[in-house]
Amino acid sequence: MYSSILTTMNRAKYIEETTKKFIQKKVFREVDASHSKNESVNLRKLFGPIGFNMVLQTCFGKELQSLYDDKLWKNWCAALQKSRKMSVYKGVITWTMILLLIISGHSVAWITSIYHRNVFFPQIYAMRDVITDYIQKHDGNDEHIEKYIEKYAKCNYSKEELFGDLAVMFSSSTETTANALCICLLYLAKYQDLQNELFDELVVAFGADINKIELKNDGILKIPKLRAFVHEMLRMHPLSSIVGVRQINNKNGIEIDTTDYKKDATGKIYKIPQNMNVMVNVIGIAMDSKYWKSRKSVKSQKSINVNMNDIHFEFWLDDENKFSKTTNKDSFLTFGLGKRDCIGQPLAIKQIYVIVLMMLTRYKIKFDHDIKEEDEDAAKVEIKTVFDGVNAVYVPVITHVRMEQR
Repeated sequence: MYSSILTTMNRAKYIEETTKKFIQKKVFREVDASHSKNESVNLRKLFGPIGFNMVLQTCFGKELQSLYDDKLWKNWCAALQKSRKMSVYKGVITWTMILLLIISGHSVAWITSIYHRNVFFPQIYAMRDVITDYIQKHDGNDEHIEKYIEKYAKCNYSKEELFGDLAVMFSSSTETTANALCICLLYLAKYQDLQNELFDELVVAFGADINKIELKNDGILKIPKLRAFVHEMLRMHPLSSIVGVRQINNKNGIEIDTTDYKKDATGKIYKIPQNMNVMVNVIGIAMDSKYWKSRKSVKSQKSINVNMNDIHFEFWLDDENKFSKTTNKDSFLTFGLGKRDCIGQPLAIKQIYVIVLMMLTRYKIKFDHDIKEEDEDAAKVEIKTVFDGVNAVYVPVITHVRMEQR
């Protein structure tokens, strides 16, 4: 079922048409209304429903009728908040148990089952009820659902299981995309020169015409700087601090030489035995220059020594200033690693490209001048870590900006 839905959602044409329609009909209207009232825009509130709407349209052929007041969206948010409050307490206890089990070398399957049973499933069940209620009430039309059930009938795929999978998809598509977009626009508000540089690129690429924005027909090749910018935002502020648990299957385990981590070069060999569980520190790798290379460092074969809190286009652009992930593909772990990385990665990346392009084309983005004058720290793009019971996620502290039409 996942592959069937995501095959549709990951098509560039589908993403562009669905996203552009929603942004022009819903988002632009709200931003323009805020500007006419001389009010700032809450980015998290503005972008929150976008990923949700994509899944809704793909699964049911429907779209949210309003950005903030749609009944389904409000019910979803209420269920999400309620389930999170309950799962935070369970989550703290469960994660403590999981860490102890990881240290003691228990199997991944057992650990995962404990996590799902105590933390993940209660949230999904709560949100599944919202989906079930919607399906029962929306025009009495079950065509989309019956098609999925019929297709997977031989696998004994029930409606209850389908609703649970839909709840997972709605949940995973909602805040991840919204947070990434918030961070992108906050950095553009902070660095006006960068905003102007990216705007100049899209003028050359699409003539600053929203209707001409496209990723297909090689349109994506015309925006290498914007693609580099988005990947830098995801590097500096990944959606999660760690990626999935993996188990060491090598019979002899693996050895790690830590010499490079010691200034006095007196490192130590650490051995990780077979069946031990490990987690990848995404933010640790993302902010350690040792794991990242630029064009110049590749040619000179020297390690770079740069401030990893700065934006580095050189991590993503080749000698001809074309976008390339080849040099640092093993260090970019925001969406996980290996064959079981995030299945929604193509959708998220393409959607972020389209939305940032559209917002840049139509608006100049600035921090709220009132806040900025009163507090010099307001222009900082601060990110806090929030534990929601399921995961530790990065959420922007400041979410308000002002947008003026160009």
